[in-house]
Amino acid sequence: MFSMRADLVTLLQAGASKKVNHLVHQVDWDALADTLPDHGFPIGVTEVSAPNGTGGLTRVAISAVRSAQQANAKAWCAWVDMGVDMGVDHSVRGALTSTLYAPGLVQAGVDLNRLLVVRPPASLLLRTALKVTSSGAFSVVVIDAAVVPDRHAEVWVRRLALAVEKVQASVLLLTDARRVQQWPTALRLELVRQSPSVAKVRVGKDRYGRIGQESELNMHLVV
Repeated sequence: MFSMRADLVTLLQAGASKKVNHLVHQVDWDALADTLPDHGFPIGVTEVSAPNGTGGLTRVAISAVRSAQQANAKAWCAWVDMGVDMGVDHSVRGALTSTLYAPGLVQAGVDLNRLLVVRPPASLLLRTALKVTSSGAFSVVVIDAAVVPDRHAEVWVRRLALAVEKVQASVLLLTDARRVQQWPTALRLELVRQSPSVAKVRVGKDRYGRIGQESELNMHLVV
């Protein structure tokens, strides 16, 4: 199922008992793995940030999804990709608009049969993302969080973190680096596009203080 718009109850109930018991979800993109403090995304909330939402955020998230699926043949992942909402200024989202393209995901090695894509309106984004994360059905949850206002972000991120502790998932928040407020995440990756084929990635925050690691990512290696 590449996309679901409404009734998630069956899937969420079926997946409620499928919990991973690892501290880290390893990634198969070597340059990215070498940058991450534990060579993978931690069980917890990770922010992946770039100016204007560009710089390779979607590629990093696809790598996390693909790696989780390849590591566990029964693993499901979810992508909360904000849908169209006439009350939202979509220019704020930059390149995050329409981030997903099914043939590209398949080419990148993602199993669409084990990827749930949810596109709620902006007004329901926070609630939907929390519900999906809390379900326990997904090893990795990617959330397009570029439009989340700072005034709501801290409480929401803390609620996500509490949910993640119970279900042992990795949550990736794709954000715009231009915002001012720091979010209470376990890890923050900062991406800057150097050229069409290269992006620099740096660890800007780590709950254990392991910051500053950086490397260059070849954007031609993944879709």
